[in-house]
Amino acid sequence: TIKIDYVESMGRTTQHLLDLQHRRFAFLAGALYTPDGRSPIIEEKKEGIFRTLEGAGLSLPDDHLLEGPPTIDWGFQAMKQLLSFRKSERPTAVLCSNDLVALGALHAVRSSQLAVPRDVSIVGFDDIGMAVHSTPPLTTVAAPKRRMGRLAVELILRVRENRGTPLHEYYMLESPLIV
Repeated sequence: TIKIDYVESMGRTTQHLLDLQHRRFAFLAGALYTPDGRSPIIEEKKEGIFRTLEGAGLSLPDDHLLEGPPTIDWGFQAMKQLLSFRKSERPTAVLCSNDLVALGALHAVRSSQLAVPRDVSIVGFDDIGMAVHSTPPLTTVAAPKRRMGRLAVELILRVRENRGTPLHEYYMLESPLIV
């Protein structure tokens, strides 16, 4: 198994936003869901956010946790919904489950004549190529895709060398925050 430590990554990202003095958070959970309505990756990301906020004496209000498809369009619509709250209730920090959702959220903020990061901070996840080309460049958690790919090839070659004998190895990888 080769896996990203989503709990740690989102916890560290939430802490970064707390260190910037944010106290009102939202999470835009754009994901593909199983038939029973679950996404294990989203659950792990939520755990990292909730645990870190709880440690700071904060919580994420139910109406600040929005779930939908992992698209730019949904990110735009979800952010518009958050921006419709009274200013005193509007989140100042928005964590997004992926960069596409974050790019939509960024566009919604700009189209509302607000600015990132002055009025709201937005963080994505994955570090896709478009992230650095947005205005402003998107803060994102970088998924270690190359390292994951290298490890996968190494494991496949080792299974082949052992004549198909299954390997029981587990790799949990960290993901750096790109500010």
